[in-house]
Amino acid sequence: MRDFLTSFGYERWILPALLLIPFVGAALVLLLGRGRRGLPPGQPTSEPEVAREAAGGDVFEVGPARSIALFTLLVELVVSLGLWFTYQPQTAGWHASVDLPWIPDWGVGFTLGIDGIALMMILLTTFTMPLAVLGSWTGIRTKPRAYYALLLVLTSGLLGEQYIGIEAGAGDKNLAAGDTITTTQSAVVLENLIGQFLYNKAADGPASGSTPSKK
Repeated sequence: MRDFLTSFGYERWILPALLLIPFVGAALVLLLGRGRRGLPPGQPTSEPEVAREAAGGDVFEVGPARSIALFTLLVELVVSLGLWFTYQPQTAGWHASVDLPWIPDWGVGFTLGIDGIALMMILLTTFTMPLAVLGSWTGIRTKPRAYYALLLVLTSGLLGEQYIGIEAGAGDKNLAAGDTITTTQSAVVLENLIGQFLYNKAADGPASGSTPSKK
């Protein structure tokens, strides 16, 4: 299996692919995942539910968002399994590493790599995220596009920041001519940034206890 994966350069593109696939899936969910109100799959039609739907109530949004998210994460799982076969624990250093120049004049590059612990965390994440979609299949009743798009972005954030280890500079001093970067530190945790954005949006919204007046 390792020879087969090596034959098409699996280790050269797998880590960027693991970060990119969830973002592509999130874009597809937002673009193609619009649904309609309906009843959860397998739920018998009842008069109260039909009355709520006829009145415009949020019963259950039926659409392809769930299926797109599940398919994307299954692809992510299948693609990540190759890391198990290509990883060589007897070899020191980073594995499946990618090192690309970003801002050459400043000595800044885009570098990815994993070690043994990161390998297990990646496989654990790609295995559990499809289960998260299945577990929320009927639980997320409204706005599934937003939920599953953020779930996919979170997947990329978990892999990129916590396990694969993208390290972009976070120093507070400007570089002088001829200086080089020797040690970098991650500046932003993606899921924390998203959580802060959502929290600020909720805080800026109307008070939870207020209800619009009816005329």
